[in-house]
Amino acid sequence: MQQIDLKKIILQRNPGFLSYFPEFLQKVFYLLLAKLLKINEINTILEKCNDLSGIAFIDEVFEQLDFSYMITKKERDRIPSEGKVIIVANHPLGGLDGMVLLKLVSEVRPDVKIVVNDVLMEIEALNELFLPVNIFENKVQKSNLEKISQSLAREEAVIIFPAGEVSRLSTKGVQDKPWNKGVLLFAKKYDAIIQPVFIHAKNSLGFYLVSSVWKQFSLFLLPGEMFRKKHKNITIKIGEPIPPSSIFGSIKKNSLQIKLLKKHVDRVGKDRKGIFTTSRSIVQPMPVKIIRKKIIQSQFIGEAHDGKQIYLIEPEDNSIVIQEIARLREITFRKVGEGTGTRKDMDKFDKIYDHLIVWDNKESEIVGSYRVGLCNHLMRLKGKYGLYTSTLFNYNDEFINMLPDSIELGRSFVQTKYWNSNALDLLWQGLGSYISTKPHLKYLFGGVSISGAYPLEAQAMLVFYFHKWYGSIEQLAISKNRFTMTEKIQLQCEELFCSLDKSDDLKKLKHALRQFNVSIPPLLKHYTNLCHDGGVMFLDFGVDPDFANCIDGLILVDLSKMKQEKKERYILRRPVDKVA
Repeated sequence: MQQIDLKKIILQRNPGFLSYFPEFLQKVFYLLLAKLLKINEINTILEKCNDLSGIAFIDEVFEQLDFSYMITKKERDRIPSEGKVIIVANHPLGGLDGMVLLKLVSEVRPDVKIVVNDVLMEIEALNELFLPVNIFENKVQKSNLEKISQSLAREEAVIIFPAGEVSRLSTKGVQDKPWNKGVLLFAKKYDAIIQPVFIHAKNSLGFYLVSSVWKQFSLFLLPGEMFRKKHKNITIKIGEPIPPSSIFGSIKKNSLQIKLLKKHVDRVGKDRKGIFTTSRSIVQPMPVKIIRKKIIQSQFIGEAHDGKQIYLIEPEDNSIVIQEIARLREITFRKVGEGTGTRKDMDKFDKIYDHLIVWDNKESEIVGSYRVGLCNHLMRLKGKYGLYTSTLFNYNDEFINMLPDSIELGRSFVQTKYWNSNALDLLWQGLGSYISTKPHLKYLFGGVSISGAYPLEAQAMLVFYFHKWYGSIEQLAISKNRFTMTEKIQLQCEELFCSLDKSDDLKKLKHALRQFNVSIPPLLKHYTNLCHDGGVMFLDFGVDPDFANCIDGLILVDLSKMKQEKKERYILRRPVDKVA
């Protein structure tokens, strides 16, 4: 059974402490300190929490204290259900703050950790949730910082109190001390969103009076303050998540960034508009059991050797599955600087388009998806305005005449955890099986995006290269918001891509993009490798302000010019073949 041994803890950190004093004085000191720190009360709780650990331990502590917190469902839903996130909050109470946030976040996701003073590692029941740091040590703590880094690299949720210590009384009321900018270093390094939280709570007046006279001694009063919260509850306020680009985009000084972040959190506590631009939190996942049931009832197309399955999801009676697709799309697109900024990437076209998915049966989750629209069917329903790309491009008459023999593709995504797998290829094998059942089809078309987060020069290079080598002579479609580049950048692109050989220009493009730490988007590479010359055309490029200002290229694929090896891999297979 775990118990706090105060003398052991002190001597581990300060060998020889009080060794010059008589033993009876040492005993008196430890007895008085134990009384001040409420060690007996803490050990009583530990005894009642015997054999419990993690969140179960916190639940029992709250039960013993008859302590709780209040938060609205709307604000709880702002906590991201997956992906790396740094949760920052004020620190009004002490240890209770951390336990409250651990409990709260665990209600949404289990992969939560908290950065704490390493003294708290003595509470073994919570060790699995702790990322310890020595707040009294000024030198760099590589091993401790590495643990925080590893947690973010694993896409976990990490709670940090940037003040590093409990709030104190000031001329402006109870406030945190100036925040440590270290939290921003982690957010920038791992491109992690920041979740602002404000805890409405205070310690006793006695604590603040002692703290104003003898700050260090007031730390000994914190355990007693925890027991003062018996039979009480506190209120938690959660703001919308802050994308890292909002903090690091225009403000360069870390000192100003952290001041503004603290002010943003304070405003969250007052239900006021924050300092930074936020993105709406993504909806919580749909129930897995229902999704699995709906998917298995859908049209089965094929299965890979690793067990991943391909299904065609029709919109009728599959709204739950489509909502989950929309949720995963928004998560994935945001990670590459795209996305709608809304709670899920869903529009009116999702209700009339089919959705081709790859399903990971072992993990019970959707790996990726393609939105597929059979144009002759959609035009019977809505005319040309039943097509998503009609909202972005104006079609000419020749293109409209091609539509009955075409399918529109779009909104393709593969979850980031599957980027190094064969997921995209599986989607295309499923797409090929779908096409093989529609012999009248001659064309594929749809929007292919370039992230708005790419530097402008990189965007221009991509547009220039693909327009030069894959552009359409005839203007079959024109963007409603065309991508334009300055005359200077246009001249730079002309000088760079001056070869008469496509492969030479491609090498130059790849090399130039590496200077910006970006690369050719996978789908652009995939489409342009499908066909012989003339089989793939980019009709125009435009900027989509509703999708994080990404660049949409409208691509047209002539199936009659598809390379034989691609046709054999994607189209000539029977739909129920085991795919590679």
